[in-house]
Amino acid sequence: MDKYSNLHLHTDASLGDSVIKVPDLVNLLEEYGQEYCAITDHGTVMNHYSFLKACEGTSVKPILGNEFYCKRTLDKPSSQTRYHLVCLAMNQIGLQNINKMQRLSSTKEHKYYKPLLAHPILFENTEGIFVSTACSLSYISQNFLTGNDEEAYDFLNKLLDNFGRDNVSIELQYHPDYKEQAFINEKLIQMYEDTDCKYIINTFDSHVLRDEDRILRKKIQSISWKKPESEINDTLKSNVLGNSELSFQLAHESGIDDDKLIQKCIDNTHEIAQKCYFKPEEHERVIPKFTQHRHFKEIFLKKVV
Repeated sequence: MDKYSNLHLHTDASLGDSVIKVPDLVNLLEEYGQEYCAITDHGTVMNHYSFLKACEGTSVKPILGNEFYCKRTLDKPSSQTRYHLVCLAMNQIGLQNINKMQRLSSTKEHKYYKPLLAHPILFENTEGIFVSTACSLSYISQNFLTGNDEEAYDFLNKLLDNFGRDNVSIELQYHPDYKEQAFINEKLIQMYEDTDCKYIINTFDSHVLRDEDRILRKKIQSISWKKPESEINDTLKSNVLGNSELSFQLAHESGIDDDKLIQKCIDNTHEIAQKCYFKPEEHERVIPKFTQHRHFKEIFLKKVV
């Protein structure tokens, strides 16, 4: 069994961005021998149900999450500036909170091109949620890139204070083809050493399953963004479905040679996956059946028609 667990992954519910289909994902997870996997689509929970159903009768244990687009305040946004944050449900309450925050981020008071989750709302709905610092577009990484290290550390401490030390992870990504990632990783590793954050992990931010799928994703992005393919950047070769072997390979290519750290990141993905796996409650049918009234067709359907 491969102990690596993908905790940051996008399916085709991340419209125009990912080309991963849920049934194909589950098949490859079984081929890799991975026990757990999370889906963290951009600002949507649309494929949660499909993922749960696809995993039934397989060896894969599904974890339900969301990569939220975040903003700092409750004010109506006036620009497209937004920051990424990964949230994983650890139990039924956590799943309900993720669904609640997804609904609130989609209201007209907050949505601006994308559903936007305000930090105050995030910190009011922490129960049952595990958070990971996400990619280079996270609040922490963006502050590192602009030289505002103090604000980056301050935000991590807010996460630790609100979610708890055991429910927060610093997230490395091994992207050799992305020149700024090495700088971000260096800062994140130092942050892990400087703080009492319990976990550090690596993710692939998967948008494709295999290397050859990058061609398809480029075509999808071209259609979605209404731009010719020549103007679309190639998908990173490291945005595939992750495993332990690729973790070591891409870490070394990214300039990280500390094998103990790499293995620790892998082991932590499995430990966090175990924390986050649960079986969501199943509810009885709530959609009413209009079949009992003997004059149903005459009274109701004729009015509708």
